[in-house]
Amino acid sequence: MAALSDSSNSGIFVVEGRSREQGIPIDRATTVAFVGPTPRGPVDRPLELTSAEDFLRNFAAPGQRCRLELAVQQYFSCGGQNALVVRVSATRDRNLIELPGREGSLVLKAINPGPYEYLRASIDYDGIAEADTNSFNMVIQRLRSPIEPFIYEQEIHSGISIDENSDQYVGHALTQSNLVTLQEPIPAARPDETVSSNSIRSVSYIDCRSGSRPASPSDYDLIGSATEGTGLFALEQVESIDLVCLFSAAPQTDLGPVAILAADRYCRRRQALLLVDPPLDWMCVGDVVAAQHRLGFSSPNVLTYFPRLEAKSGVDLPTPVSAMGAMAGVLAARDRRAGRGSGNPGKLFFKRGAYKPAVSLTADEIQSLARLGINSLVRAPRLHVRIEGEVTLARYSSITSEWGELHLRRKALFILGSISSCTNWLAFHENESPVWQEICDQLHPFMKSLHENGYLAGDSASNAYFVKCDSDSNSGLTGRKGEFAFIVGFALRKSGDHQAFRFSRRDGACTIAELGSRTGLALAS
Repeated sequence: MAALSDSSNSGIFVVEGRSREQGIPIDRATTVAFVGPTPRGPVDRPLELTSAEDFLRNFAAPGQRCRLELAVQQYFSCGGQNALVVRVSATRDRNLIELPGREGSLVLKAINPGPYEYLRASIDYDGIAEADTNSFNMVIQRLRSPIEPFIYEQEIHSGISIDENSDQYVGHALTQSNLVTLQEPIPAARPDETVSSNSIRSVSYIDCRSGSRPASPSDYDLIGSATEGTGLFALEQVESIDLVCLFSAAPQTDLGPVAILAADRYCRRRQALLLVDPPLDWMCVGDVVAAQHRLGFSSPNVLTYFPRLEAKSGVDLPTPVSAMGAMAGVLAARDRRAGRGSGNPGKLFFKRGAYKPAVSLTADEIQSLARLGINSLVRAPRLHVRIEGEVTLARYSSITSEWGELHLRRKALFILGSISSCTNWLAFHENESPVWQEICDQLHPFMKSLHENGYLAGDSASNAYFVKCDSDSNSGLTGRKGEFAFIVGFALRKSGDHQAFRFSRRDGACTIAELGSRTGLALAS
């Protein structure tokens, strides 16, 4: 999963890449990311979940229906084991806790924005010497809701001080908090105890003051900023990603064309597959055909489907319902079960549960949709839904015909993404011939292992792949620090028919250019 570390609430993250001595694994777990609005939780920070309960604990709020919550539930119920969630929010207001004292209130501000971040705090002087009038103990709790005081998270800060010159200064202590920060000005005296004054000392808490109801984020919030690492670009904190499920900013709205184009561009750079819901106005196959002929958008890195799901009669669930979580779950489960290199991966099914496809499709309609790059959801026996087509939205946007086939495109993306992320070490080296050999020494075992494990077609290694890193590929780059170029080709369908790619590394980034079929280059490696 993600190689991500964060030791504080500073917002500074370190992504740990592989060194040149480390081999490139072919059994890396599938990394699935869900990006969109949630009622609460950390913003613009990928959080790894291992269950639907993790989502409830970190992102859900009682009474607030959330599309990502349903999608994550689908994902885990359909075989997914790990997921990343990135909350996108247009709200910057944060709940406040005011702890009164004789010189004014100590004000704590929630780290996570939005009115559904339910916090409370208590103050006591237990164990504090009477002569020490600056020190106090503080407990901060994050709750499910004010009326359901189930504690999700708790922090205890003992012996902290209001004195700025103290090693135990409250301002220093809260730099390590995952719940709150201090709001200035800081009072000159410590806050009062919140312990009740009756004969039986009992702890009481001061609840946070909530702000106004949050506004829905825009498509610009969803995509975010590359320089600030917000929105979709928060995934820069993750070494590798495979599937990205991007949700529209508000319920019953579609992703705008600008958002789809920007997300597609991002996923192409990261060698990931973008999952998007079909437009809400696709009510029948005729609508899909007309829209695809009119708009003409295509991409080998986009996966979509028709129809959406709807709740069975008598079930109180929002309709229409996204199937992205279910599709991501079964893809991740198949990767784990059959391996990414399987030449015959088998059909994809998921359990219907409380849902069913909103439209019944004929065999001819399924074929028509597949030709347009649209997958079909079809009711199947034993309360399942079958995914027909297994196509990307490539159509005529690629120079390689294989990219319309989902399993071949995903296999290629895995290979390209693995090479890209595992050659980051080149940023620290000058371009010279010994390093060219090190590149080959790292890539050849990886490609050989892919061939031996059935990822690549070819009756021999030379017909399955090639690696080219020499004076030709690095022409004009010799002596430059961090600038390298090499070519890798591999056969996915036919022995000796290599699809070639040029990798160009500069300023710590990797650009991959598709060269198409280059059978003859194998002889030059």
